Amino acid sequence: MRIENNITVMSKTAQESEHIERMNGNKSGRTVFAGDLQGDFLLQDRIRQRKEKAQKQAMKIVDDAWNSDRKLYKDIDESNKHARELRQENGEMRAEQNALAERMEQLRQSYGVQPDSEEQKELELLKKGQAAMNGFSGVELTEEERKQWNEISMKERTEYQSRALELNKLSLSYEETLFQNTRKIEEENATVRGIRDVRRKVHTMEDAQDQADDVMEAANDEIVGMVIDDAKEKLEEDKEQREEEAEEIKEEKEKQEEYLEERKDRNDELEELIEDIPLDKMADMDKAMSEMKQQIQNVLNQMNLVAEDVKGAQVDTSV
Repeated sequence: MRIENNITVMSKTAQESEHIERMNGNKSGRTVFAGDLQGDFLLQDRIRQRKEKAQKQAMKIVDDAWNSDRKLYKDIDESNKHARELRQENGEMRAEQNALAERMEQLRQSYGVQPDSEEQKELELLKKGQAAMNGFSGVELTEEERKQWNEISMKERTEYQSRALELNKLSLSYEETLFQNTRKIEEENATVRGIRDVRRKVHTMEDAQDQADDVMEAANDEIVGMVIDDAKEKLEEDKEQREEEAEEIKEEKEKQEEYLEERKDRNDELEELIEDIPLDKMADMDKAMSEMKQQIQNVLNQMNLVAEDVKGAQVDTSV
């Protein structure tokens, strides 16, 4: 499938992505570093589901088009088959007509009727009247022939004429079948031509393949968007976490500075206190020092620090 904008999705850490981006210059296309996607099972599952959905849609489009084409070809086969059957039946009908024509000739000869006799001429006019009454043969009587036919019809027919007209009636039924079959063959041929014309104009399978490609391409674009959104979300979370950590470090640094300032003030007070102590009070210095050390230790405990971290808080008792 075609992916526009040359988007590449890579499973790399942020440090690796920055290094690769500097190496490549990030000049052509877009490279998306989505972090460790292998561990993001939720995103992988969403991608898999989207791909499966797109594949099902694309397959349905192609299957529907194939079924439609297959139905068209089936209709063509059925029409051609029906036309062949009708042509075969027409061949049989013409063979029957030829057989009837031979039987009528044999009948004429058996009755000894001459081709140019009045009896034969009357028979030919009666046969033409039979054809004209069927309406499908296209045979019509002239005004003069119609008058003669009416006169002859009133006369009693000879045995030869009666038998010959029965054979002619059967031949006309074959002729009607031929006429109807020919019309049906023309209709079937027109159906086949129409289907082929539609097939040439519509291009069902080609269009279906293009539609299927569009479905898969849209799915790929959507998947790339999912990965990009997920990567952005992770980068935003990492940024927020780093900002929180920086804030905590800043707060801790301010506490340290505050403590150091407080410690300096206490040391200054302690030095002033020692300077103000009379010499005769030095005997009580050990006790005073113990109390001051305890106070200092209490402060250290409150600040969650150890005594070794505090420098310059000892008093030289030799003063």
